[in-house]
Amino acid sequence: RGLGAAGAPEGMSPLGEFGAGIDITLGGGISENFLLTSEAGLIDSCSPKARDLLSALQIQEQTALRHLQPEDTCETLTMITLRREESIFSDVITELPAGLDLKVLRVGTSAPRKRAFVVAGNLEGWITVQTSFHEPLVRIKKDAEVAVIRQAHAGCRFKLKCMSQVRAGEALDSELLGELEPGAVVTLVEVSGHNPRRGQVAAETVSGWISLVTSLGQLRVEGPLDSASSPLTMDALPQAERRRATQADEEAAAQAKIRLAAATARQMAEDNLRSVMKSERVTPEELRIAARMAMENDGHPDLVKEAERLATSREATARLQRACSEEGSVGELRAALEAAATAGLPKHELFEAEGKLKDKERKMLAMQEVMSVMSEISGTNMGSVEQIREVKARLAEAIRRAREKGVNDVDLRPADTERKKLHNAEEDLKGAIRVFCRVRPLNQREIEQGDAQVVGAVDATTVSVQQGRHTENYSFDAIFAPGTQEEVFDDCRRLVQSALDGYNVTLFAYGQTGAGKTHTMYGTKGGEGTAPRTIQELFKLIDREGARYKSEVTACMMELYRNELVDLLAPRFSSPRRRASHVNGAGAGTQASSTLKRDSNMSGFVSDSLGLPRLVVKTDPKTGEVQIDNLTEERCSSADELLKLLERGAQQRRVACTAMNSESSRSHLLLMVRTVRTNQATGERTQSKIMLCDLAGCERLKKSEAVGDTQKEAIEINRSLTAIGDVIEALTTGQKHVPYKNHKLTQVLQDALGGSSKTLMFVNCSPASSNVEETVNALKYAMRVKKITNGKRGAAQRPA
Repeated sequence: RGLGAAGAPEGMSPLGEFGAGIDITLGGGISENFLLTSEAGLIDSCSPKARDLLSALQIQEQTALRHLQPEDTCETLTMITLRREESIFSDVITELPAGLDLKVLRVGTSAPRKRAFVVAGNLEGWITVQTSFHEPLVRIKKDAEVAVIRQAHAGCRFKLKCMSQVRAGEALDSELLGELEPGAVVTLVEVSGHNPRRGQVAAETVSGWISLVTSLGQLRVEGPLDSASSPLTMDALPQAERRRATQADEEAAAQAKIRLAAATARQMAEDNLRSVMKSERVTPEELRIAARMAMENDGHPDLVKEAERLATSREATARLQRACSEEGSVGELRAALEAAATAGLPKHELFEAEGKLKDKERKMLAMQEVMSVMSEISGTNMGSVEQIREVKARLAEAIRRAREKGVNDVDLRPADTERKKLHNAEEDLKGAIRVFCRVRPLNQREIEQGDAQVVGAVDATTVSVQQGRHTENYSFDAIFAPGTQEEVFDDCRRLVQSALDGYNVTLFAYGQTGAGKTHTMYGTKGGEGTAPRTIQELFKLIDREGARYKSEVTACMMELYRNELVDLLAPRFSSPRRRASHVNGAGAGTQASSTLKRDSNMSGFVSDSLGLPRLVVKTDPKTGEVQIDNLTEERCSSADELLKLLERGAQQRRVACTAMNSESSRSHLLLMVRTVRTNQATGERTQSKIMLCDLAGCERLKKSEAVGDTQKEAIEINRSLTAIGDVIEALTTGQKHVPYKNHKLTQVLQDALGGSSKTLMFVNCSPASSNVEETVNALKYAMRVKKITNGKRGAAQRPA
């Protein structure tokens, strides 16, 4: 109460105050004033001018709050962004100016009152129809307005409903030519193609552009008039004072509406800009667009300036973040730091980026060192083991330092590939199959029977054998006479790295019975042999690179007994070690534990209690990889687990006492360890296989005094070793056919003999004069093995 200058009864005091958002209703008139009422009762009275302003507000609210529907025609109230997708973060197509007519095709699914898919001329896209504060960005056109615009064409006549300004062009700020009073009849020349609310008209006194419809949707003309009606002239218009007063009120109301629309547009643009400035997800470009819209609607200069500063700051931050990423270069980061300092970013952000720059510079220097070493590889004599070893060591050290500086595996992949090539080139120069000779000391039995030592090391690679007055020398990759277990393993340690590089690796021991093969391969407690040390070295290398690679290790163990493969990890073996009795004792040749029998329906051996299927050896025709069906394979997550598996399987191996060896192995023992590694940075997977094979000893039946089953075992052992000799003969002489299928042992070792796999053979010798013939045969056998060269057979580096 008491707001207006007139119409408020004296003595009336205010009833109270209402907050924002309360609905009000225009009530009946009291004299020339109008009442505003709400559910709470009388609020105030106001003048006709104030009522006109409130009517304009009511029109805006009603047209904006109604849900948009497909086929609606609406008009932009301010500049609006047209986007490709419903999301407000999708790509921008263009900016639509205020006053543009749009056709609604469909409304948004997530926010139907805020997003709509529209057609604007020849463009289609998504727009926002109201702000987060429910302020309209478009208005729905009234049917009458749409009808007038649709009927408007050249030659139509209209009567003006209010005073209209005539301008020289379509734009509202073009040159003013004159004014036409209400009631004037005009002929339409054309409708604006850009803004259908504007039209070019011709009157008796002046011709130009006028507004057919206000920005708030009110019609400024009546018509089209019937073509037979005569046009009204200026002279026919009434000149009464009351008419001029009415005209002044109308003009004042129109000006107020224009000011209200401008203020609303300014407020909407500023609110939108503030909202955009608060959002962290808005890009600098979107922020600049919002700032430009606020500036075009006369937004506060300080707000626009702050938005521009914020856009520059965010742009510098984004650029700095991109440069600090792994993909950013040192040069990009330096430039980004300069731009960030100019933009006035906080010191802590600059400090972090400067730290990143130092890291990148260290990485760059480390990579330059790696590339420098790699450039020297082309000048390396690939036929010299010493030169290859030297450049490989330098490259490995450069790669190690680069990793310490944080260089990722993707960048180091070419260098690591070259290191692997150098490592395996060095191994290849030592022979496709490397042969180590190990001579054991004379044992107590040989000393007691007066044997002389006729075998000894000449140097690190030569061993001599004395037969009567004649001495024969044999050369191998290394000689141990006998050497410690650590010294023996140290020379084959590199093969474990080859396995992790993706190559198949095989280590096997050959020699006569009692020559020390099992001691070399497995050793004793406190004096572990090659197999346990290989297992420990494998997991040591895996743990060292655990941050870069995810590794999975599985193992299986079997023996080849009388040309049949037996799974030593199968659950049927529950009894302790299986032995045959002494050949000269009672019950010679019998088994002390579970026996095998041949099933009438299959050619292999099966357990007499469990009936497990036989092991079948297959070879992949494409890769040459050997696979064994039905073999138990267990996953091992540590060296201890794999060593326990080895011990468990070794306890099941068949042994017997002979005249030459109190605990002679009666089968070939094979441990197969598979490794699958995945590079966690690149996703590259490789798999490899390590085969550890302790061959049964070759023996002469007359000398070993074997009888019964033990004699049959000896015959089968000699036959299997002969089969290996036939394969070696075929490989060394270049025969087209290699008889791998002649025996199960050669089938299992098919991808270990020749090919690109890495193979190490231990030839174990007795130094005793009584065994000189067996020793010479073993050394000659090993010399033939050493001549095998790389071929196409076998799998080198295979993806898993």
